[in-house]
Amino acid sequence: MKIANGRISIVDPHVHFIDLNAGDYQWVRNEPEHMRALFSNNASLAHLQLIPPLYLEAVVHIEAGFDNLHPANELAYIEQCYGDEVLNIAGINLLLNGQAFADHLAKIMAYKTAVGLRHIINEDILSLLGNATVKQNFIQLDHYQKVFELQVKFSFHNQRCLQDELDAIVALVKASTSTTFVLNHAGFMPFKAAEETQQWKMAMQTLGKLPNIYVKCSGWEMLSTNYTREHITTCLRFLLECFNTRVMLASNFPLQRLAMSYNDYWQMLYDISTASDFDFTKLASDTAKHVYGLNER
Repeated sequence: MKIANGRISIVDPHVHFIDLNAGDYQWVRNEPEHMRALFSNNASLAHLQLIPPLYLEAVVHIEAGFDNLHPANELAYIEQCYGDEVLNIAGINLLLNGQAFADHLAKIMAYKTAVGLRHIINEDILSLLGNATVKQNFIQLDHYQKVFELQVKFSFHNQRCLQDELDAIVALVKASTSTTFVLNHAGFMPFKAAEETQQWKMAMQTLGKLPNIYVKCSGWEMLSTNYTREHITTCLRFLLECFNTRVMLASNFPLQRLAMSYNDYWQMLYDISTASDFDFTKLASDTAKHVYGLNER
């Protein structure tokens, strides 16, 4: 573990900044009341407070639906606020036809802080990845040699469907050799159902064999705000077995507030790593620097 100048460095590769006065955020209106309340208080870089020796070295902003029709507007706003201090994953609609997709992609990649893209796939793995337009768009995306944030929800309750979903993702990742894929939120490891947990393990073992896919561990509160350290420890240990050094820790700020403060969250992950002899420096800093090109800036 590196402690430089008495500081434990953290690179948080999954944060969402929200300014309801500046963006559109149509999706917020459809959220449950407790989520609308969470987002009613704007979320910014200033809210990411850590207590020494924890030190926030860098962050990667993940698109937050600022303007889904014109995703480049979110990049413009984030760069206006933070310059090149914050790297960006932009939203993109994979269902846009040919030239429209190319135009959106070109506008996004013109921003110097754009390091990748995300289309929230969730349960639509088969319908999206089987779509001819989407397949062509991934070919375009591959030319840029960027990151694609793979946010999917697998059918752990249905083994046949799960296998089809995995086959579709494996085919995509193998075909997109110049794209780095990042599986979001640890693949949403189930909390309670033992059979579904076994299916999750099988899925992670399959994806872990692909060298251009990494996994980002966060979003525990999206499944339950009562998650435990034991759950996270079990999840991390298994993912490290499957993905080796291709595992990152992240916060999913501001949603982590549903369970605890930003500092408490990172302190918990540090404590878990120390107790379990996980390499916190790699998990919380070095791997994210590599994936998002921070070492090249």
